[in-house]
Amino acid sequence: GYAGGQIAGGQAVGGQLVGGEVAGGQWVNGQWVGGSVGQVASNVYGTNVYGSQAYGTQYGANSTVTTVQGAPIYVQQPYPAYYPVGVAVGGLRGGFAALPFGIEAGVGTDFGIGGDIIGAKPAGPALGSATRSLTASPAIGYKDAYKNSVNYDLAATYDLNPSTTAIARIGYSKAEGERVQMANVSDTTFPGVNEPYYATWSDLEQVTLEGGLRKYMGGWGNPVRGVRPYVQGTAGFTHNNSVSVTQESATIINPAETQPYIRSGWQPTASAAIGAEMQMGPRSAIGVEAGVRWRDNLDTVTKSDDRWSVPVRLRGRVSF
Repeated sequence: GYAGGQIAGGQAVGGQLVGGEVAGGQWVNGQWVGGSVGQVASNVYGTNVYGSQAYGTQYGANSTVTTVQGAPIYVQQPYPAYYPVGVAVGGLRGGFAALPFGIEAGVGTDFGIGGDIIGAKPAGPALGSATRSLTASPAIGYKDAYKNSVNYDLAATYDLNPSTTAIARIGYSKAEGERVQMANVSDTTFPGVNEPYYATWSDLEQVTLEGGLRKYMGGWGNPVRGVRPYVQGTAGFTHNNSVSVTQESATIINPAETQPYIRSGWQPTASAAIGAEMQMGPRSAIGVEAGVRWRDNLDTVTKSDDRWSVPVRLRGRVSF
């Protein structure tokens, strides 16, 4: 039995525990000595205290006391020690201790929303030809000249505090060129022929190096446990490969007429995104995000615009 201890300060009144304590007496060798104990009301549960007191103990009227032993199903763990003393729990990794480093891998796509790869042109003679003439041609956007790119990336992360993560990322993307009607072409060497002509850009491959910050909103104690929204910003540089353009028509322009159009080089880029992350295990999580990305204009033969796109990305993270 419980020996040498005493529960004092409250009283048992009318068969119901009042004040949370039992008046007088002490428990010695399995029985009360000195003082009386009233009936404990049913459905009164013990407090969530670990150690010497019972967790989840239930007292029933006119019944024996049953003690549920062992830890509860979920026990809130202390936050990782690398965070400064006094920083609130509920930040980056919930209740699981881990070092602040992480590796992320992602896959996604970019939806082009703005920027022209070639501007609009009025009707007139074809450049470099004394016999050809072209009708007016509209501006051709990147989203017309290229399919949506497929993007892959790998990032290293470091938790600055429970809600802020620094990111260093390298990404690779590839967009396949499309066949686009540019205008109509005629040639004095082909009397009476006026036909559409097309341009096809070769694939555009890009490597992006960037860094940024991710700011999480709330902790693992959200109504949907384990899901945290965040905002994110990055900036860096993108390197593109050389791109050629092939022009063709049914009879006038030979498809072999391929010429360079985009020179390889580096351009600045920046992005902003919103997303949400869900913890999958003690040291792993998945996230999905979408936002807007800006890239400076490419080094093209004719004037081109800055590029704007909406990136959508699915990623996984492992912390260690």
